[in-house]
Amino acid sequence: MTEQERNEAFAEELRDFLQSLVDGRPFERETMIKPYTIHILPIVAINADTFELPLSKNALINCSEKETPTNLIPHVLDLFFQDTTEPNDPNSFNQAHAKAIIDFLETLPNEVSDLYICCSQGYSRSPAIAAAVLRMSGHSDDDVWHNPYYRPNSLVYSLLCKEANLPVTSQTLAKLQKENALAFKAVQSGEPCEYERWQIIT
Repeated sequence: MTEQERNEAFAEELRDFLQSLVDGRPFERETMIKPYTIHILPIVAINADTFELPLSKNALINCSEKETPTNLIPHVLDLFFQDTTEPNDPNSFNQAHAKAIIDFLETLPNEVSDLYICCSQGYSRSPAIAAAVLRMSGHSDDDVWHNPYYRPNSLVYSLLCKEANLPVTSQTLAKLQKENALAFKAVQSGEPCEYERWQIIT
């Protein structure tokens, strides 16, 4: 997050606080979590040999259709929703999913340092969650949106950010999607790429 973005976020939070006083409603602060080393992978890549650190230092969010083996690592959140951006689809990501992710992150032991985020292909749903988690930890999500191998699910990203009191405007979301499309186009045209398909973000 740049200095300008931090200033804008502070100004927006201050406006919301003042408006809450006018409205007589409780002020909801944004959700902030500790930074993690984030691994974006397809769920099929997850096995006992995947984890480089002691198992207690790892956590996993799995949003694929494949349930995580219960004895793999101690900190696991299995969520099952379809990779769709249609909010009226009964199988799409919703507020309950967003709340479950935030509750999971907020209750992880302090010793957890690495967060694995997985979906079926590590292409859309898991990058969207990773981008929102980066924002929640006060970091830029550029390493997700600028990676041409990802197409972050806009519904997942926007709802999770909203639940964390870090709402994304439609204009900002359109800008991020445009940047992502331009990165994909650049790689397709043969330009060098600094990103990897299965990314580790520190």
